[in-house]
Amino acid sequence: MGGMNHFMLPRALSQDEQSFRHGDRALAALVTRLERLGSERRHLSASVFGGARVLASMSDVMHLGRRNAEYALDWLAEAGIPVVNSELLGNHGRRLDFHVDSGATSVRMLGGQ
Repeated sequence: MGGMNHFMLPRALSQDEQSFRHGDRALAALVTRLERLGSERRHLSASVFGGARVLASMSDVMHLGRRNAEYALDWLAEAGIPVVNSELLGNHGRRLDFHVDSGATSVRMLGGQ
């Protein structure tokens, strides 16, 4: 079993917000779904990709990609889920292919990289 998500913001602004565009909601929902399907948290592992600063005009303070990447790594550590593979930050987006049967991932940089 496996799954993936793509979130845009680290945390929801309110407890009432349930959008999976927020890392806190997306990560919790993915792990909960995997557990409902029979996975045990102690057997889960994660790969984390992304966090690029695709808008060159964004300052380091407002580097949303970095904040999302840091949030994902912190959340996984708190959940006791080891990160076995990661490719983070940079200035270009990525295309990710994830093969649920083997857990293998392949990443291609976008934007001429």
